[in-house]
Amino acid sequence: MGRLNNKSSLKEERRALRNNLTKAEFLLWQNLKGKKLEGRKFRRQHSFANYIMDFYCPAERLAIELDGQHHYTEEGKREDAVRDAFLREHGIRVLRFENKEVMNDIQAVLQKIKKQFNLPQSPSLAKEGETGGGRKGYKNTKLGWIPEDWKLLSIENIALIDHESLNGKTDPDYTFDYISLSDVDSEDFHIETTKLQFKNAPSRARRIVQCGDVLMSTVRPNLQGFTVIRNDVSNLICSTGFAVLSVKENFNNEYLYHFLFSSGISRQLHGLLVGSNYPAINSSDVRRLKIALPEINEQKAIAQVLSTWDKAIDTLTQLIAQKQLKKKALMQQLLTGKKRFPAFAKASAGKPGFEGEWKEVKISDVANEYSIKNRNNKDLTVLSCTKYDGLVPSLEYFGRKIYSDNLDAYKVVKRGTFAYATNHINEGSIGFQDIVEEGLISPMYTCFKTNEFVDKSYFFMLLKSHEFMHHYVRRTEGSINRRGGLRWGGFSGIKFQLPPIEEQLKISSIIELVNKEIGLLNKNLDALKNQKKGLMQVLLTGKKRVNIIKQGENENS
Repeated sequence: MGRLNNKSSLKEERRALRNNLTKAEFLLWQNLKGKKLEGRKFRRQHSFANYIMDFYCPAERLAIELDGQHHYTEEGKREDAVRDAFLREHGIRVLRFENKEVMNDIQAVLQKIKKQFNLPQSPSLAKEGETGGGRKGYKNTKLGWIPEDWKLLSIENIALIDHESLNGKTDPDYTFDYISLSDVDSEDFHIETTKLQFKNAPSRARRIVQCGDVLMSTVRPNLQGFTVIRNDVSNLICSTGFAVLSVKENFNNEYLYHFLFSSGISRQLHGLLVGSNYPAINSSDVRRLKIALPEINEQKAIAQVLSTWDKAIDTLTQLIAQKQLKKKALMQQLLTGKKRFPAFAKASAGKPGFEGEWKEVKISDVANEYSIKNRNNKDLTVLSCTKYDGLVPSLEYFGRKIYSDNLDAYKVVKRGTFAYATNHINEGSIGFQDIVEEGLISPMYTCFKTNEFVDKSYFFMLLKSHEFMHHYVRRTEGSINRRGGLRWGGFSGIKFQLPPIEEQLKISSIIELVNKEIGLLNKNLDALKNQKKGLMQVLLTGKKRVNIIKQGENENS
């Protein structure tokens, strides 16, 4: 095995990371360097294999990771799970903190780190086949410790791979439902299909799919574009970007489907993709992937338990989607005046209620542009404007530095004001600054502040609405050959209907209640997903065994 610690190929990247520490990393390093924490030596940006750890203590074999916003995306969570599992397998414990934890209470963070000192080391993988060093009744394998009565088999031993495909003799008028790589969403268990004729179909439309087949994306498999066909189907074809797995007798397709999401498969895929210029695997790679297998009844029982969680996740996901659609419709009605609250509707009809009608105004009537250059080169948080999340701390969000070293040309954006990406406004890149008292944004951004005639929350909803998106697109300057921009003169001329301030506040409060409800549902969804991950970790490795006898009794009752 080649060198694992501080590989020379990562030297420049490690140096760049050390020279561009985030504020949280800098603060923690000031408390770790020079053996300040109980005499333990820590290293910055130490690498092991292809992973660079924020901080590493060799004596304790302890990695400290500080997480920005990217780590809390679904992709970020998957990447971290694979990374942490790999490090644990090599005896390195991983302790994670949010950046804000370090900034808000560094002493509490240091106490948590100290509690990790002198703990037993994470055992690295012993030799395959060893049984004496682990739990009684378990054996060590390439996937880690599994029960002695389980088998470790390759996928080719349990499933036929790409068993049937269309060929050049196929009738040109043959009509079928087609599944492309983008049609599978494993997050919400949803599959889209497109009706095609063979003569008009893309050359990748070849794999024949039957009920019970498991589809495994071989292009960017780390994104886990996997699904199982649970319904009776006919004339169903998928892209050659999938491996079609048809399980053999005495193996359970649902168990295989769930195992594809396990950390054992993720680690194997990571090993196949590391160093590759194109993130894809081939049929030979799929055939060699290892699966930990109990006997058939236990496979079914494990799959049934995990499917119960899938159904709960699916139900809650659909509920959130419905709530989002209702919110969208409600906002459309409230922001355009199609739906009014009774008190305001009475006022419009000349009856007792709040005074004032909706008035047509321009943005320039309620807001003014401002521009403050960072001439003193203040050390302020650099913000970026994103399509969906508005203004975000750039370094935390992207996980790397994407802005200039010289910040004196950057603009200061104050709390309670707005900014948009002048050249990307047509994509919806506009935000409200409610993160820091003062932040910095690119000189290519436009800043503006509102007056007393408009509620900031209401106005931000309006600026992010579909109606305003159409305004941005129509008014964007430039040609098709040059990225257009919308400067203040064009932006501030946008006309819209503005309700009285009291009605704005009422609309804001209602939408905020809806947002809180959706936020609570999303927290519940995250909890369900984490519970399922925990179940997968113990069930698919045999750490906890399903009571098959009870399972059978329940099925017969």
